[in-house]
Amino acid sequence: MVGATSWGLKRLCAAMDDPHPMPATMVIAAHPDDEVVGAGSRLLQLRQATFFHLTDGAPRDRHDAAMAGCATRLDYALERRRELVAALALAGIGPGQ
Repeated sequence: MVGATSWGLKRLCAAMDDPHPMPATMVIAAHPDDEVVGAGSRLLQLRQATFFHLTDGAPRDRHDAAMAGCATRLDYALERRRELVAALALAGIGPGQ
């Protein structure tokens, strides 16, 4: 197991032009944008990853939605999703991932 972990860390920390991409990986984050905070500098190496979020990123208190110019909590959640898709697209990661 240590060998596999060491190999994965080497792949994740490799130079951006490394010809050996990371294998398919799952990135699990609490809400949209946490994947950028946690793995932002390595997203180019995670182009085969699947991203899984535990929440839609919209708090139950509609105050944040209103502050972001959204009329409803759902509007805010959809905006968070659009932001996520746009951010990952910069790294070549598609919306289906």
